[in-house]
Amino acid sequence: MPLTSTLSEDDKSLTISIAGEFGDPLMEGFRATYSEFIYSDMDFIIDFRLTEGIDSSGLGILLTMRKLLGDSTHISIVNCRPEIKDILVYFRFDRKFDIA
Repeated sequence: MPLTSTLSEDDKSLTISIAGEFGDPLMEGFRATYSEFIYSDMDFIIDFRLTEGIDSSGLGILLTMRKLLGDSTHISIVNCRPEIKDILVYFRFDRKFDIA
C-alpha cells in the first residue's frame, strides 16, 4: 500500500508512511490522513523510508500540509534517501520542516 498512517499510543503524533513515488496520485489520500487532526496539538512525522522519489506535485503536497497545519505545528520528514533529502534541502524545505 503506498500510503499508511499510524497514530501513536499517546495520541500525540501521527506518522504517515509513503511507499513508491510521492506525487499527484497520493494527494487526496495524503490529505485525508491528517485532515481530521488539523486543529489538534499533534506532531506529524512523514516517513520516507520506502519512498523512491518525489516530484513537484509531492513538494506541493508538503507545502499544502504546512499551510493547512500552520507554522506552529511540528512536522518532521524522516528516513529520506540521500537524493530525496538533497531535493528537499535544495528547495529549502528544511526551513519549513525538520528533515532527518
